[in-house]
Amino acid sequence: MLIYFVYTFIYNTDAIFRFIGPSMWFFYPLDGVLIIYLTVSITDIIYMRKSNTSDDILKHAKLSETVSKIGREYNLTNREQEIFIDMAYGKSNAEIANHYVISVYTVKRHINNINRKTKCRNRKENVELINRYLQ
Repeated sequence: MLIYFVYTFIYNTDAIFRFIGPSMWFFYPLDGVLIIYLTVSITDIIYMRKSNTSDDILKHAKLSETVSKIGREYNLTNREQEIFIDMAYGKSNAEIANHYVISVYTVKRHINNINRKTKCRNRKENVELINRYLQ
């Protein structure tokens, strides 16, 4: 709804400016807004491309491979392995719940199952377990 309102506002305002008199304007005011929008969009695309380097992808692939190896050894379910990876990245229970569209209590249950199966007492010990497998 907000996008529709903004679009109609800009469209109508642009129509008014163009009706008032094109000879009076060196450039239309909303053309400047479009130039700024395009500049910001291009900057965002460049930043996203730089932040998504191949090193990050390789680290994630190596972590996923390690967690799947741990999962096979300790009989972790696929969901527990996914949550284990997010725990290794340092995500909170709420962030994990939002990512997988489950409740925080379900995340806690999965984490308790991971701790029980790996015989770790907390997240720190789970991360240390991953680091041992990475070496």
